[in-house]
Amino acid sequence: LHKSLSGPMGLYFAPDGELILTDTDADRVLKCPNYREDMDTTPLGQCVVIAGTGAPGYQADMLRTPYVAIPAKASGSDFGLYVADTHNHRIQYFAAGSDTGVTVVGGPGVGAPNFDEASQELNFPAGLALDEVKRYLYVADTGRHRIVRYELNSQGTGTIGFGKTVAGTIDVPGTNLTQLDNPTSLCLDPDTDRLWVSDARNGRIMRWLVNDALLLAEDTAAAAASGGRRLQTDRRLEADDNSSNTSNITSTTATITTATETRTITTTETATTTTTTYSGPRMAIEFSQLKGRSYGIFFIAESLYIVDSDGCKVWKKVAEDAVAIAAGSCGARNNQLLFPANLVVDAIGAITVADSSNDRVIRFDPHPTATSTRCYLGGKCEILLQSGNPTATSLMAVVKRDTGSSCGGRCLDSGLGGAAWTNAQTVTPPFLKDMNIDLGISSYGDVMTNYLLCYGVQGVAEEVLKENCTSTPYTAGTLLILPFLQADETSLQTECVTGGECTIYLSGYGIPDNIYVFAPVDSAPDTGFSCGDGSGQNFQGQNTFVSKNPGTLMEIVQPFINNGGNLTATA
Repeated sequence: LHKSLSGPMGLYFAPDGELILTDTDADRVLKCPNYREDMDTTPLGQCVVIAGTGAPGYQADMLRTPYVAIPAKASGSDFGLYVADTHNHRIQYFAAGSDTGVTVVGGPGVGAPNFDEASQELNFPAGLALDEVKRYLYVADTGRHRIVRYELNSQGTGTIGFGKTVAGTIDVPGTNLTQLDNPTSLCLDPDTDRLWVSDARNGRIMRWLVNDALLLAEDTAAAAASGGRRLQTDRRLEADDNSSNTSNITSTTATITTATETRTITTTETATTTTTTYSGPRMAIEFSQLKGRSYGIFFIAESLYIVDSDGCKVWKKVAEDAVAIAAGSCGARNNQLLFPANLVVDAIGAITVADSSNDRVIRFDPHPTATSTRCYLGGKCEILLQSGNPTATSLMAVVKRDTGSSCGGRCLDSGLGGAAWTNAQTVTPPFLKDMNIDLGISSYGDVMTNYLLCYGVQGVAEEVLKENCTSTPYTAGTLLILPFLQADETSLQTECVTGGECTIYLSGYGIPDNIYVFAPVDSAPDTGFSCGDGSGQNFQGQNTFVSKNPGTLMEIVQPFINNGGNLTATA
């Protein structure tokens, strides 16, 4: 998307899979069509405005430099919308189909008759996260250096009680673990109560646990340390309509809390009880390899995606490993970004980014860049697929390149799998679960023939084994198996006399017909000597190598007749 956008910062999936785009400098929120495979032949629809008028203001239907918008109360394709109306210092809620917002917290907005900047609840809020089951709205209160949590009323149009600071220290920026400095983007995993925070000016991503029992234990520890009464959480551990919660605080210190929460959720059919124990400090540095600020985080399939806004790249972190997977240089080309902000990642690993300073939304395909790999029969074979975004279901198959064999259709067995590879692949062809594929050492193969590398982000191994490659439709490149050939130590030091017979000894695997050995005059190893016109004119009698069955060690004796004088050459 690149038409009529102005500094887009926010990006989120709509419930129907389309995109919610916060067009920040245009003071509006759009709903835009997402990528489709047939978009080249069937044009995408137009973006439609779902909040804001396109002009800055404090009125209920207007926004002022909004940074992010997230959906709520979805019903089919309809949904409400929470908007971080950043420069109005407020959070607005737009009901489904309404162009008039309701202030949930903050406000009343810059320019309003009763606006007082010094008494604002929020100061430039830039990030939002929502737990609809618990009715919690998390706000990155950027200018006050904290993350504050509000309990929403049942309509979602207002809050119950006061907000509670769950990360950072209000109005106190800093670099230690308990502090934040201008936090921006938020990402919540409600199943584990993990909240990721872009700690922008500290150049890091923080992870905070925001479980009720743990927060209650922390309040109790703080009250005990101050000699006062136990502090109350802003949301009491009370029963919702369909759940009950109890907590047991087993020990507390100033920085380490251990707490157990038992939660029972009852439906019309079953009752499920879950007990979880939390321990350790409530916060940790998740990622610190940023060049500067980050304005985007996304979590899916136990992978955390992080936008390095100043570094113009996207990182992917799985467990303790992190790798840069998109862009990496600043610019306007299709493989570059310029101050990217929020992002979304779909189930197949496609990354869509609000490329703010380029006034566009750009999608990075999950498929790797096509590659051409050469391996020697009898030697170690590795394939490196770059610029892709593999997931746990990604698969690559090496299949035979022949008439009727193709990626995405019927694919013929390569004959390279099974015990033929020393990494003991138990299926054929070999498969991919990582972007660096070690095929081991091949015992046999059809030399001088290209094999296809077929890739699928959701590959099905059982289908590929039956020569069905519909789940690996992308041609990731080719693999060429070359014969293995080497000279023995004696041949490397061979000296010949004019008019005499000259013999070198070569051995190898899978040597086919029609391969010749040339000995160019004045050549030497690693000199880059060209065997072009006339280079072999002083040596005659080169013979065709004898072809043996692939995988059979063979010794080749190659005679040369030199009638051109004392010359040195390397075969």
